[in-house]
Amino acid sequence: MRTQNNKTETKDSFVFYRSYFEALSDLPEEEQFRLYFAISNYSLNFIEPKFDGICKTVWTLVKPQIDANRKKWQNGILGAEHGKKGGRPKKENPKGVIFKTPNVNDNENANEKENVNTEKTHSHFFSFTNYKTNYTDLPEPIQTAITKEDWNTWQLFNQYLDSKCKNIRKMQEQINFDGYLEYKARYIKSKLISAERFKLMLSKFNNYQPNQKLSSVYDALIDWSEREITYLKVV
Repeated sequence: MRTQNNKTETKDSFVFYRSYFEALSDLPEEEQFRLYFAISNYSLNFIEPKFDGICKTVWTLVKPQIDANRKKWQNGILGAEHGKKGGRPKKENPKGVIFKTPNVNDNENANEKENVNTEKTHSHFFSFTNYKTNYTDLPEPIQTAITKEDWNTWQLFNQYLDSKCKNIRKMQEQINFDGYLEYKARYIKSKLISAERFKLMLSKFNNYQPNQKLSSVYDALIDWSEREITYLKVV
């Protein structure tokens, strides 16, 4: 990890997905240049652009994946901060799917290999932005690694947030598929929280005004779930 003079962390490499290229290809050259630079600057230096119009639309589609990659990179370099706090475990690998965490010392050749590996494993399908993809439209390696039931419940969860939890949707970092599976296994399947209690908790969390100060839906759900469990024990 490098730091600038203002002590802002930076990276030496990042993944550029084909989906980015396709999203930019039909735009005028000026907008393409602005977005290519913005993607690079945000991925490497974490400097967020100010856009409007079509650039803003494309940026809102690209940014969540960059943020997800950044978090994986930070976890790999800085250690499992969530684990120390009783939050997300280090492992973020649903059912054997291979993820590659970028190394801070990656050079150009290593970055090229990372791009190839990411494309082969299709790990971007696990990001929040792809939850509307039908199970039958997922690449075969994804269908082999996960069950249709898990994917469908993941979609239902997001549909519920879309329709009933507008404030939660305003949070910067939305939960991805592997985070959802971790949460489900930890609280729902273990019967610490029932499905109905979970919906009630989401409603309370959504109506809690200070929630907009929080950045991660996953971390917030962990906190609220622990509150619910404590409350249930008391009553």
